[in-house]
Amino acid sequence: MKINSIEEIVKAIEDLRDLKKNLALDLSGELKVLLTLSRSFKKVYSVVSDFRRAEELFKSLKELGVQNVGIIVSEKIPDFEFRFNLSVSFDTLNETELERLKRISEFVLLIKRECSEKDSNLF
Repeated sequence: MKINSIEEIVKAIEDLRDLKKNLALDLSGELKVLLTLSRSFKKVYSVVSDFRRAEELFKSLKELGVQNVGIIVSEKIPDFEFRFNLSVSFDTLNETELERLKRISEFVLLIKRECSEKDSNLF
């Protein structure tokens, strides 16, 4: 499913009623997406490629009292030994990355990349 804005992704996550909400993977690195996932899922992993971004997210999450999010710094999707109920990413993944994401996820939400810049004032 492709999403056009951050607000749409938040609503889509909240509306996933039939999906088990144990484990989520975030590849967007967007705080608002992470917060929504952390409220909806028992455990969330966020993969970001930039160490500074990881520090910013960690600090923001800590200040907000969020304790169920783990942040991983990696240039690629790490090898996980478990499947995610939901994965969220921008639509900039190449075909190989997208296929890998589909293999480790029950459901994948893709965000159009432009909405990050357009909605940056939301963060």
